Amino acid sequence: MSGLRSAQGRYLREEAGDVRTEPLRAADRLGFFTTGDGGTEPPATPAYPPPPEYQPAYPPPGAYAVAPSSNNTQLFGILGIVFAVVCCPLLGVLFGWLSMNEAKKTGSDATIGKVALWLGLGICAFLAVGAVFAVCVGGLGAWNDQY
Repeated sequence: MSGLRSAQGRYLREEAGDVRTEPLRAADRLGFFTTGDGGTEPPATPAYPPPPEYQPAYPPPGAYAVAPSSNNTQLFGILGIVFAVVCCPLLGVLFGWLSMNEAKKTGSDATIGKVALWLGLGICAFLAVGAVFAVCVGGLGAWNDQY
């Protein structure tokens, strides 16, 4: 005994040469078909193409250009030059050293930091030599009331 489904949706049963039609059972309506021995099997899964990949309407977070990380190399170098020339050369040495350290970390150019460092050291050396010279010559003796 074997069973086949007809094009009209009827279950065809073939018994001893004659073909009889019967209405589809609930299992047949759900997509199962009956084998000849009375058992049911699930139908073979149709080979559908995979769904298209999800394309978001907007780019994911982080896809936009990010502001560059803070690179203080130029800032420290310029502050070092200004402090070395205007008020206190020791601050120029400090900011020049900070600028060179920052340039080493970020891999950027350290020229402005070197300028600030050497300018601050040069002005410090000039002031130190000038102070020693003034003391030796007696330039500061005007503050002394005793001759």
